[in-house]
Amino acid sequence: MSLFFTIGIAQAILLIFFLLLKKENRLANGLLAFLLLLISFSLLLIYLYESGEIEHFPHLIGLDNANPFLIPPLLYFYTLALSEKSFRLKLKDGLHLLPFFIYSIYVAIEFWSRDGAFKIYFLIGLRELGMPYDLLIASFLKILQGIIYLGLIYLLLKKHQRQISEEFSYQEKISLSWLKKIALSMVVIYAFRLIGVSLPLILPDLKPGFLEGLMEILNVFFIYLLAYFGLSQPSIFKKWDETKVQKEDSSISDKPKYLKSKLGQSESEQILERLQGYMLESKAYLNAELSIKDVSDAMDLPQKILSQVINEQLEQNFFNFVNQYRVEEVKSKLKDPQQAQFTILALALESGFSSKSSFNNIFKKVTGLTPSSYKSRP
Repeated sequence: MSLFFTIGIAQAILLIFFLLLKKENRLANGLLAFLLLLISFSLLLIYLYESGEIEHFPHLIGLDNANPFLIPPLLYFYTLALSEKSFRLKLKDGLHLLPFFIYSIYVAIEFWSRDGAFKIYFLIGLRELGMPYDLLIASFLKILQGIIYLGLIYLLLKKHQRQISEEFSYQEKISLSWLKKIALSMVVIYAFRLIGVSLPLILPDLKPGFLEGLMEILNVFFIYLLAYFGLSQPSIFKKWDETKVQKEDSSISDKPKYLKSKLGQSESEQILERLQGYMLESKAYLNAELSIKDVSDAMDLPQKILSQVINEQLEQNFFNFVNQYRVEEVKSKLKDPQQAQFTILALALESGFSSKSSFNNIFKKVTGLTPSSYKSRP
């Protein structure tokens, strides 16, 4: 187990180093580096607890106890930094850290200020008798706070998904879908924490900390997830720098956003006809990284107008609008005997799709059939 912890901590330190060196997403990478520092410090303390070496460093006992109040807000800020170009940490954001500071003050008065002998005695009591009521209440509050922030992160990711669907015809590498996996892993961690805290209350004979080993493994697994996805995340803002659609235009269901628009129904229909003609004639959808700015520049029309026309006239976002043309292109190629020598995936990539998974999902959504089922139809 010591080797397992060593690898986990080394992984976190290496990732922190590389994150701080990256020039892109500096705020997001700094937040992630700090988050990993907290987690790796907790892993170090767990190793000292398990090995018994903590007795030589009694004043380290409990120094990470308040960190679970800090990790969910940091992950929330990290999501904001990745998904919103204008996000900067402000003084008011410190309100998110109030639970951490309040609890830290309480622990500092009640525990951190005590001598080493008291801390070692307290640790022995935890192992044999379980947590006192104040720590139990704090544990439930940590879990509750974590669940609330996971909900906030989920809402941020949904908002981000709507925004990129309005501006881009693809979602690979910019959708932040990997953050959903991180959030899901945190759900698992919080579920086990809840079980670990609750069951000893229901079953008094159950040994305190019976899930600690599993929790340690999950924490290291969490670091590996962050290591893999955090370092491979490209800068989304390079793409957003190319598009100037107003942020309030990110939801197609939000009709009042166009109340101030002077675009009339007749003019809107004319622009739609022109847009559809342009897509058919130029086959711009064959560009796998087509953005609304590309179309806007080619047609010499404001992006906001194009977005409004697609939203209101077709009740679609830019992503769905473009990918319908790509699906029709694939369908045409599948019917062409001269294309029979090519695989379905090759035809999809040639038609503007950038990955097999996105092609399969979009094709089935549009046609109701998988690509192979559509091809094998009589």
